[in-house]
Amino acid sequence: NASTTSGLLINFASLTPLICSVSPSGLVSALSAGDCRLEISQSGDDTYAPATTIVMTVRIRATQSVTASAASTVVMTSPQTQITASATSGLGLTYTSTTPSICAVSGTGLITALAAGECVVRVSQAGSTTYAAASTTVTVQVVRAAQSISAPGSVTAVIGNAAVSIGASSSVGLALTYTSLTPQFCLSSAGGFVSAVALGDCQVQISQSGNIIYAPADNVIILVAIRNGQTITASQLNGLILGTSATISANSSSGLGLTFTSTTPLICGVDSSGRVVTLMTGTCQIRLSQAGDSVWAASEKLISFAVVAPRPTVVTKVVAVTQIVSATTAKAKYTWARPVNHVYSLPTSYVIKWRTITSGGVASAWRQITVTRQLWYSPMLKRGLTLVVQIAANGPGGVGPVIKTTRKL
Repeated sequence: NASTTSGLLINFASLTPLICSVSPSGLVSALSAGDCRLEISQSGDDTYAPATTIVMTVRIRATQSVTASAASTVVMTSPQTQITASATSGLGLTYTSTTPSICAVSGTGLITALAAGECVVRVSQAGSTTYAAASTTVTVQVVRAAQSISAPGSVTAVIGNAAVSIGASSSVGLALTYTSLTPQFCLSSAGGFVSAVALGDCQVQISQSGNIIYAPADNVIILVAIRNGQTITASQLNGLILGTSATISANSSSGLGLTFTSTTPLICGVDSSGRVVTLMTGTCQIRLSQAGDSVWAASEKLISFAVVAPRPTVVTKVVAVTQIVSATTAKAKYTWARPVNHVYSLPTSYVIKWRTITSGGVASAWRQITVTRQLWYSPMLKRGLTLVVQIAANGPGGVGPVIKTTRKL
C-alpha cells in the first residue's frame, strides 16, 4: 500500500527473490520463511524528480496451531487439573489465566481452582523467526463439592426436662443451622438442642449454607414429638437359681402397658406378663419398655440379676468302717451316696474336713481335702482317738450342706 505525492506510478522490486516476489501493483507473495526486502521507487518525469527509494521489510513466517485440553469440570475438594497442550511448531507454550479470581495456572499448565465459576486459560505460542504466533483457550467449570445432612427421622422432647440434642451432622463436618418452624411447640438452639414448650408435634429445619469448597446442603426437616414424661417402677430380683422362675412386678406412671424383653436370651427369657425363666447361669438383663403415645413419651428401664446354679443337697448313706492296722493304730473308711440333686447342681467333687479329739478333750486343727469319688480313707491314727469328719458335696452352685460323723478309733 504505497503512494507518491506526484501520483506517478510506483515501481516494486523484490531484493530477496528466494523469499518473496512482488507484482507491479505491489502484491507480495511469500515463497519461504524469512525477511522479505522490497524496494519501492519512483523514477520521476519531466515535472517531478525521482523519489527517494524506500526499502521495506516484510516478515514471512510459517503458520502454526496450538491445541489444548483439560478436564471439563473440577471440584473444589480436588482443585487441580493439568492442561495437555502442544504447538505444531514444537515450540514452548505460555499459560495465562484470564479469570484470576476463579483459577490460577502454573508455567507448566497446572490449573488450581480458587472459587466456583468458569475458569478460562489462554495457551499461547509467541512465534519465532520461522513461525507466526498462535494461541487457544481452555475452559474448565469449577464447582463446589456436594454435602448432605444426616439426622434422625424424629426426636422426643419431654416437657419439664432438659433440652435434647437432635444429633444431626453434615457429611463434611460443617456447622449446622437449626430453625424451629413451630415455635409454639418447641424452640431450637444453635447447638442443635430442642426445648419443649407445649404438647404437640414440632418441626425443626436443619440447614448448612456451604462455603467456598462445599455447596449448600439440601435442608432437612425432622419431627420433634413434645410429650409428657413417664417413669417405670419395677421390683428388683436379687437373683434366681437356675431352673426356677419369677415374675417381675412393674408399672408405668402413665398407666400404659409395659413390654418385657430379655437382652440376654441365652441366660433367661421373659413372657409378656413379666415372668422370667432361667436358662443358664450368668447375668440376666430384662428391658421394661413403654412405647408412649400422643401424650406420653416412651420410657424404658433395665433390671439385671444373677442366675446361679443351685448348691448340691446333703450327701446320704454315710458309712464309716474302722480298720485296725495294729495294736496301737487304726484308720477309717468312709463311703456315701451321691445326693439327689437338680440337674443343674450335680456334685463335681466332695469336700472332706476332719480332726481328732483325745480322751482328755484336746482337739486337733481341722484339715481339709477334696475328693472326686464317694470314698475316703483317713490317715493312720492312734487308736483311742475320736475322729470327727464332715462331708459336703461341691457343685457349680457351691458347697452344699455338711453332714457330720464322729467315730472312736
